[in-house]
Amino acid sequence: MAALEPARLAQARNYSYRLLGRLFLDGLTAEVWPTVQAIPELAAALPIPFSPDDAAAAHHTLFAFNLFPYQAIFLDESGLLGGDVTQAVMVSYQQAGYKSDAAVPDHLGQELLFLAYLSEGEAAAWETDQIPLARQWQQQQAHFLVTHLLRWLVPCVIALEQIAPPFYRQLAHLTLALVSEHYERVAAAPPSSPLLPPLPETPPITDRARLHRLITPVHSGLYLSRANIEQLARQVGVPRGFGRREEMLRTVWDAAAQADRLPMLLAGVTNLVSQWQQRYRELLDEWPLLLPFVHPWQSRSQQTLAWRQEILPTTD
Repeated sequence: MAALEPARLAQARNYSYRLLGRLFLDGLTAEVWPTVQAIPELAAALPIPFSPDDAAAAHHTLFAFNLFPYQAIFLDESGLLGGDVTQAVMVSYQQAGYKSDAAVPDHLGQELLFLAYLSEGEAAAWETDQIPLARQWQQQQAHFLVTHLLRWLVPCVIALEQIAPPFYRQLAHLTLALVSEHYERVAAAPPSSPLLPPLPETPPITDRARLHRLITPVHSGLYLSRANIEQLARQVGVPRGFGRREEMLRTVWDAAAQADRLPMLLAGVTNLVSQWQQRYRELLDEWPLLLPFVHPWQSRSQQTLAWRQEILPTTD
């Protein structure tokens, strides 16, 4: 009986992670609609009336075109999928006996499903009075949170808050709340190793290098979506271009330079970075325990402001 309460808590966490994971992966579907309606925090943000086709289109526009919710996109210095960051997530799955058939395993939804699996294992151990085994499951949860998900969840949430429809903004906030509470319960100590790789020793001196640094979250401290780049282009009055985010940003940069509007563009970037810094502070006020995971991103965003000053120090 003593293990009944932790068993219920672990099972509740399993159900929550499973639902959130599927929503990030598949979006709002007719099958999940009744479940979501029963959750007050999400029900208040549901699109009414519900159209499966519109919901599928909104999910695709957000996650296949504007924001790519993969750990490697946020933490890999190349900004690409399938490298060492992606592989490290797969290794964590394999070590825990979790079989994922996902082509790219470090999607936010996949990582939440993995935490559901770990929580389900913990619940089963409590229910059969295997307390040492339950603790082992908790240790695996803590390790995955510290080593993987919490290293990039906060900037992903901020990016979603900026451009997502109300439902996905609320979904992101609910996910951060669940993960924060989970970390508080199972983590014995803050992370001991650096959360982000060091910046290159040589500052970017070419436009290409500068734009790559700005578009790479682990270097800039923020995520520039296509929507952000389009907004910057409108503010400056130049074409936004097409293609990948970095190609779009280069089009905007080159057009602004040719029109003598680069100071305007950099002022827009400064404003955007300041918004990110403000949101980091607000989230820390809400969840101060997340300081070890937020402070490195804050520092990167501050370095981006310094980098902006180095390019055109007399434009303020």
